[in-house]
Amino acid sequence: MSLKLKIKSKHLAQEAQIIRHEERKLLSSARWENSNSVNNSGSSKYHSYRNLREHRLNVVRIEARLTFLARAYIAGRPITDIETVKSDEEFWYNSVNCDVRIAAMVLKYGDRKTLPSTDVSGLANHIKHWRYGVVLEKKQLAS
Repeated sequence: MSLKLKIKSKHLAQEAQIIRHEERKLLSSARWENSNSVNNSGSSKYHSYRNLREHRLNVVRIEARLTFLARAYIAGRPITDIETVKSDEEFWYNSVNCDVRIAAMVLKYGDRKTLPSTDVSGLANHIKHWRYGVVLEKKQLAS
């Protein structure tokens, strides 16, 4: 297990908490300004709130999930132990190109001696099979 990847995972969790805290403050302030002023001065704060929320949901959440999957892959855990419910999976995986990002993390933080491939595309292919629960033999990896 990579300690650096574990730290990254914890930092992403803290980042989401901090962003949620700041979202609540901005939304409360925007609502107060909208109710106590005649001009729409709270709209800039509401816009900031929407930007923070979008960042938390579309960047931080995805990166945290990919980090979690990379940690599980490095630890050698099967995907069935990690994800029991797979809803809307294909859209999500295709939209963020997660196999390549997970492979890059595994190459950066994992033990290269135990990896089936040392290039990103080969490892991404192996991770794609791992996600579907397919066990590949070394002969199949070479082709």
